[in-house]
Amino acid sequence: MWRLNEFNLSHKSHTVVRLAVYLPQQQPIVYQDGQEAQATERAALRKTTLTSWFELNKNDPSAHNISYSDIPQYYMFDKSTTNWKKQQRGGQNVIGRLPVVSILDIERYYLRMLLLRKSGAISFDDILTVNGLRCITFQQACQEYGFLRCDQQWHDALNDAAQFQSPRQLCILFAMICGFGEVQDVPDLWVQHQVSLCEDFVHRYSEQTGPHYALADIEELLTSYNLSLQKLHLPTVDLPASVLERVNFDVVEEQAKANSYTMQLNSEQRNVVEILLSAVYNNAADTPKCYFFRWSCWDRKNFCLFNFASHNTCDIDFSSVTPQELKDRAVLTVNIERSMEINNKVLEFMPGNETVYKAVDMIMSEDPQDQLTFPEEFLNSLTPTGLPPYQLKLKIGCIIMLLRNLAPSKGLCNGTRLIITKLQQNIIQAKSIDGTETFLIPQIPLIPSQTNMPFKFKCMQFPIRLAFSMTINKS
Repeated sequence: MWRLNEFNLSHKSHTVVRLAVYLPQQQPIVYQDGQEAQATERAALRKTTLTSWFELNKNDPSAHNISYSDIPQYYMFDKSTTNWKKQQRGGQNVIGRLPVVSILDIERYYLRMLLLRKSGAISFDDILTVNGLRCITFQQACQEYGFLRCDQQWHDALNDAAQFQSPRQLCILFAMICGFGEVQDVPDLWVQHQVSLCEDFVHRYSEQTGPHYALADIEELLTSYNLSLQKLHLPTVDLPASVLERVNFDVVEEQAKANSYTMQLNSEQRNVVEILLSAVYNNAADTPKCYFFRWSCWDRKNFCLFNFASHNTCDIDFSSVTPQELKDRAVLTVNIERSMEINNKVLEFMPGNETVYKAVDMIMSEDPQDQLTFPEEFLNSLTPTGLPPYQLKLKIGCIIMLLRNLAPSKGLCNGTRLIITKLQQNIIQAKSIDGTETFLIPQIPLIPSQTNMPFKFKCMQFPIRLAFSMTINKS
């Protein structure tokens, strides 16, 4: 019946282009016995998809921002001339595929990792060059870029932050890195950055006692991560309780804010607040730790404008509203896909250059076969709940939301909204919505809390995402 109705027996939705991955002077050659020399001569005259990509980057500036794996979406490889030619149409249905390489083939494995991320390369030497310095191996280049799990990325993050932040902020960053960063040698991290971490305390006290006060400050911050100086093998200190137990917020100011916000509530909302506070303060066995957030309800199926200070809802035209006008508002959506779409659209309207941070995704397994089964570009296509996208696109001035409790005692909690003020390679600087405080955000290992994937998944990325829009459950 299928044949009688002339239905298609097969269908191809996408064209898959295989891209060569090989080390310098190790190009694969197919030959017949006795014709090795002729095959070698022919191969020397013909360019591969890789060497042709190098040539394309030399001659076509428009290709500089396209990675090797994405080039088939914009250019077609002409086998007769062995050149990449610009696609006229249909590029969206073309997929570039790099062959899977075993981790046991070390240098080729790391070359593949670099080709997935580096754009605009004009030679193998260019791929090996990081920040003007030529690395000896591709593995070393990956390490210099921060693609591998090692302590160098934490040293780089602290070095970047020391150029523009105060020692107090550096201490908070140091505690974050120790709490989330899986640092292999914390004492070495402390020794190498002790001068910048202790600078304020040295000026206030002395070179001998300054480090003790800095360590006391770090000790207090580490309690948020259930850590201590002793657990991290750092020098322990014994300072007065008045130093270690100082209040980190203005009680009077917070009480005034609470009274102001309570006046804006309707009778039903005020009743809920009174019940909650009564339950907290009447519990003598516990210290009050209840927070009441301002909120308004949503009433539209698709999305509405959400105002944290008032209860107004209205449609929004992004072409006439600047992103900064949304700093005390958010657009609610019913799913993460729609939220990401709106966030990216608002980002396009923002002035300034866009910075893209690519995550390092990995399988949590030491079995090389698992690495072959789930290649890196497949992991890059996943965005599990609670994780940032593989390509995190940001601009200075954009609004972001934290995806982890980075420093709860400092107000950096899951869901906290911040405004980007500086974008560095290893660190992001952001300020609170009201502009009163500045924070540093490092890249940290992130593991999804809930997943239906048949493997354990981890990514190294900044724990943030754009927050012009958010899903209903995050509001």
